[in-house]
Amino acid sequence: MTRTRFVRWNGDWLEIEPEVAGVLNGWVLEDWEDDSLGWGRRFDDVPYAFDEPEDSEAVTTARVGWDVLAGDPIVSNNSLTLPGDATSGIETPAPTTAGTWSFEFQFQTISDGTGAFTPNIIREDTDNRWRISVIENGGLELRYDEGGSTSTVVSSTWPVDTDPHTVSAVHDGDGNWELFFDGVSEGTETETFMPSNPEIFAPINTADHDLDVTRIEVF
Repeated sequence: MTRTRFVRWNGDWLEIEPEVAGVLNGWVLEDWEDDSLGWGRRFDDVPYAFDEPEDSEAVTTARVGWDVLAGDPIVSNNSLTLPGDATSGIETPAPTTAGTWSFEFQFQTISDGTGAFTPNIIREDTDNRWRISVIENGGLELRYDEGGSTSTVVSSTWPVDTDPHTVSAVHDGDGNWELFFDGVSEGTETETFMPSNPEIFAPINTADHDLDVTRIEVF
């Protein structure tokens, strides 16, 4: 008997058909509700674990931990703060590269300055990776590095302010990418490059002020 998988997505339920769920090998959700850097909530290697919308909670399986990549990240009041006095970031094993998937994060920053907040969506090393750059001068870019050479796939802008914002990138198995800012599409492009040995996902802050990250989802 074929059953349907439901995943909680920003307060709503997203139905994932079994044939789609079957090509994914991991889901990460982090909203810092436990005020801990060591534990997150992860859907991992369970493409046919099921839940129903009326249960009000998504299936929770083995939890994932975050390691400090640089600096002194702080978790408190259901939020991750990446201090801006020096480069700071965290990392966890990359959840997936196969099939159609989406990466979304919510952040809140303060004023303008220099530097950027750069979530590495899929990363083998600094020379081979996919990343989103939220730049303090107002730039918003979806980029990839291949063999140390950087290419910008989608380029847009964002209002540099202290309001909370949501950024997401959607990728499918044909190499199509779409970048969203607060639910509005900022552009699409096709690029099939993918690191040959992706290892980690890493939100990194190189800006000159603190940055608060309130939610991260990958599925």
